Formats: sequence, structure tokens, C-alpha cells
Amino acid sequence: MLHVTWIASVVVAVTMAMAMASATAMAMENELGQGVQCSGKANTAAPYTAPPQLVASTTNGKKFVVGPTGNQITVVHLYGTPYEMGVAAGTLLKQEIINLYDEFLPWVEEQALAYAKHLPRSLVDIITDIGIEAGLEMEVLLTEKYTPKHFVEEMKGIADGAGLTYNKVHRYSMFPELIKAACTIIAGWGNATKDGSLTQVRALDWGVDNPMRYAPITFVYHPEAGQGNAFMTQGFPGFVGAITGYSTETAICEKVWIHSNETILQGRPGYPWHFLLRDILQFDSTIAEATARMQAAKRTASIFVGVGSRVDGQGRIFEYSYDQLNEFDWNTPFPGYAPTPAEHPAMTDLVYVDKHSQPSSHPCTASLLDAIHGDITPEAIEQDFVSWVETGDMMIAVYDFGTNSVDVSVASQDPEANPILKAYERQFIRYDMAALFAEPRP
Repeated sequence: MLHVTWIASVVVAVTMAMAMASATAMAMENELGQGVQCSGKANTAAPYTAPPQLVASTTNGKKFVVGPTGNQITVVHLYGTPYEMGVAAGTLLKQEIINLYDEFLPWVEEQALAYAKHLPRSLVDIITDIGIEAGLEMEVLLTEKYTPKHFVEEMKGIADGAGLTYNKVHRYSMFPELIKAACTIIAGWGNATKDGSLTQVRALDWGVDNPMRYAPITFVYHPEAGQGNAFMTQGFPGFVGAITGYSTETAICEKVWIHSNETILQGRPGYPWHFLLRDILQFDSTIAEATARMQAAKRTASIFVGVGSRVDGQGRIFEYSYDQLNEFDWNTPFPGYAPTPAEHPAMTDLVYVDKHSQPSSHPCTASLLDAIHGDITPEAIEQDFVSWVETGDMMIAVYDFGTNSVDVSVASQDPEANPILKAYERQFIRYDMAALFAEPRP
């Protein structure tokens, strides 16, 4: 009887120990990974670090590919005047541009009409009655007076290089003014990051059912002396502007501000936001300079903008719209929200906006950032954050100012991919930005 009692006691003790170990493991997993109400899973792949390989060149341009088999990104270096850069891009990417334009129009029309309630009624009527090209042409007419000349020259160059009309290229480059994307923006520095340097994140949630995923392009611009900073953008064939970018001095991110008091777009005349963000990359070095550029602009869309500066070693997020520009740092509550949601706590030296409509009451993003706060690195973001939050289905860029590197991940590029892997599920590709910016002219 005593023997049976002893065995029973051992079984109970072992069972309790196993339960405690399981609970401890779950607690550790919750702390380091899955967070609160997070639905994702770990991505343990280390970044791909081999350099890009040259595949073609032309006057004022070089074309490379980088990445493992089945997960490659095209890298295009551009040199010279804006027109010369455009010709080089159009020449090197002619077939990719033509293919994307053919797929693009039906998709962007579907996207624009899906969010018709956020667009002016007159613009919706034009798209419905005449077609998406007419809607894009309306945006061209509204903004061309405020479009800097260097963008016009570059678009003319792309058209000449690819054998297309200038109007077609310009219309295509206006699509960011018509559609919505749900994105995550993060900037951490000082006490928030492991080495104290600035780390910035741009996760683009745009769905993977769109043709933009077929041909991701990393553009590296090398302006002539006196014409600004060298910079890179992560974009698409034939597209001019920046929705994601990093320069020798600054970095930018963007997210639609869906809960502005105005519609996302009012069909207003002004400076296209994706042109303005690229000008921050090329011409600004500090947060103050970027802020002044945004303040002075005749603004169109309602978006969040993330800006990081090497000089300042910090980042900021802005609420940017036609009638206001609100800046906040880590200890400034969201200016437009009263009170700040409990699910968006302030964290020292960290600014962030999650992928949900704002103000967001979803706790996942903040819980994971809290877990890695003080230890933020690109690897922590890639392995312990984006894949758990499931943010960045289309594309993710992680800017590490300390090492001067950018990690990029994109969704499955193959149109026939099944299943389509989202960017946060895939291996990141690491760019040595010092090497990219030093790439010699052909």
C-alpha cells in the first residue's frame, strides 16, 4: 500500500512539475514571441547577406539581382540628371514596366472603388463612368502645378526609355493618391534599441492579390554633385516617388490616416505626398528640415509619416493632412486622440503606429514592442515582431542606422505561387548601404 502511495505521489509531483514547466515555457513564449492577441508565428530565418549580382547595364544605369533562388529582388542603380536616370530606368526595366502596366489598371480601379467612401464623389463618378485612367488623369491635373520639375524630367525619361507616352507614366505614378494601405511604422533609438542607434521599420500591408508583388525593385539613386543625398527606394517598375526609402541622411515610412476628419483624399490640388517623401530622402538631413518641408507643402492626402534622421539619431511620426501637421515623439500622446488608448502606451525612445485603423485598441503590437524594448535590433523585429503581428504582407523594410544597413522582405514574386508567402513569412535580404551608395557609375 505504501508502495502504491509512493508511486501516486511521484506521478502527482511529476505531473505538477511538467505543468509548471509548460506554464513557464508558455509565459516565456508570450513574453518573447506571440504577445497579447497576436495570431502569427515565429520567423527564424537569418537575413540573406550575399551581395547583388550584375545582370545588365546601360548608359547611366546598372541592373543587379539579389537573393536566394525563388526569392530575388531586382536592384537598379541610376546616375546623372533626372532625365538621364529616367531613361536608364526605362531601358533596364522596359519589359517589367510594360507587364506591370497591363496588370495594374484593373487592379487599381478595383482598389479605388472598394474605398469609394473615402474619395470625392466627383472622382468616383469619373472612375465609374469613364475608367481608372481618367481618374488618374484627374489627379495629374490637380497636382502637376505643384510637382517639382525633377520628377517631370524623370518620368519623361522613363517614357522615352521604355517606349511609352509620358502621360501613361505620369498617370501610373499617381496611384498612391487613390488607394488605401494598412501599414505599421516604428522608430526606436536610445533606450529602446540594443546599441542605442536608430532602428526604423516600415511594414506595408497592401494584400498579396495585387500585381505589384511580381516585380519588386530596389532603386538606388546617385544624384549629381550638389543635387542632394544618395538614396534608395523600395518600389515598382516605372513608379516615381517613395513610399519606402532610406538615404545617407534620412529614412521615411507612410501609413494612410483613415480616421482623419476629412476623407483620405479630397481630390485637392497640391504636392503629391509620395513625391514629397522622396524629396525628404534626397534633400533633407534632419527632422527639423523634413518638418519644415511638410509644413510648407500644399498637402493632399491624409497619412501618417515616419521620419528618421542620422544627424538627430531619432525618429518622429507625423499626422499629415490637408489642414494639419501634428508631430509626436515618444512621450507625446497622439495629438489627434483624446485620451490616448491604453493599448498604445508610451515607451521611452520609441514611436509607433500599428496596422489597424487609428486610434487602435488592438494590444498585439504594443505587447511585443514592450517585450523587446531595450533590445530592439533588426533581427528582433524580423523574428520576434513582424511575423507574430502579421504585419507587412506585401513588403517590409528595416533601416539600421547604426550599421548603415537595410533589410528588405517581399511577398512571393511568382504570379503562379501557391501558396503566396507574405513578406513577414520570408527570408529578409540585407543591403550594405555603404556599398550600394558607393557603386561606381557604368
